[in-house]
Amino acid sequence: MRAKFIPLFLLGTIFLLGSCKSSKDGTSESGKLKKRSANYLLDKMERYNGTADWFLAKGDIKLIDGSGTTKGSVQIRMKQDSAIWMSVRKLGFEGGRLMVTPDSVYLVNRLDKNYMIKSFDYVRELSGLPDTGDNLEDFRKLYKLILGQAVRISDKKPDVDIKKSNYVLTEEYQGLISDIFLNGETYLTEKVKMFQSRENRELACSFGKFKTEGEGLVIPYEREIKIFTRETGKLEVEMDFSRVAVNKPSTLSFRIPDDYARVD
Repeated sequence: MRAKFIPLFLLGTIFLLGSCKSSKDGTSESGKLKKRSANYLLDKMERYNGTADWFLAKGDIKLIDGSGTTKGSVQIRMKQDSAIWMSVRKLGFEGGRLMVTPDSVYLVNRLDKNYMIKSFDYVRELSGLPDTGDNLEDFRKLYKLILGQAVRISDKKPDVDIKKSNYVLTEEYQGLISDIFLNGETYLTEKVKMFQSRENRELACSFGKFKTEGEGLVIPYEREIKIFTRETGKLEVEMDFSRVAVNKPSTLSFRIPDDYARVD
């Protein structure tokens, strides 16, 4: 399991959902989407942007890059405003463990017996998310992405377009362009695309197979992430959750063995 891909997977974060009831108020009798205002679509989108004090998930993960394909299993535990914890395993053995807090990023590579500690800026560098100057606020955006929710990058009203069966909300902030694709019938977020031309970074997260968990929180069980940066090249991640739990407290254990070497 290549350690450098573990944080990249987290930042891309692909979660798909299923078994949501479709609403037909977005289409006309001809099957074409009706024109909707930005405020109308934002209101619909926010209906599904619930929150969870705790989020736990287990499932399969597949990493694809220029050197080949790696399959394994992943376990995610998140505590709101506190920490995002992830463990990636292959053939029953843990390959790496990751924890992100509003201040820092910690990564242990058990295969090579080393570890890495970075500031939260490392998350911004890899994901392309804009720096608001508030680590907690940016941490909350990452938390929402992992829940499978759209993240807004600007307070200004987005442009609205219709592409096939999706409403597309487009925003721009500090050279970063974001497209949010909403299903034309359910208004669930099916895809988020971000592009930063200055740094030549691209991020595309696709969501599907929606299921309702807890008190009306809609979670995607399947996800696909595509990332491109100058530093890493192309990376694709596919994930399929087999189990999800909401608001069930858990542990967030993270220990770095004394004999592991620190790397940058």
